[in-house]
Amino acid sequence: MSNQIATRSSVATVGSDSPFEAIKRTDEHGEHWLARELMPLLGYRMWRDFATAIERAKAACANSGHDPEVNL
Repeated sequence: MSNQIATRSSVATVGSDSPFEAIKRTDEHGEHWLARELMPLLGYRMWRDFATAIERAKAACANSGHDPEVNL
């Protein structure tokens, strides 16, 4: 595992005012988002509610034949 720290993306999409782009992080593995930063953008006020949604997403991912550890 690398010691490199993920940073917010410094590449802005021209004409994009997307809040998702504003919180996107990039590192040697690609693009990703932090759950606690996504939470309010998706309308969740409490972590426990968002954590439940994440668990449902993991189950759906696994049920569709994908690895949640890689995709979520």
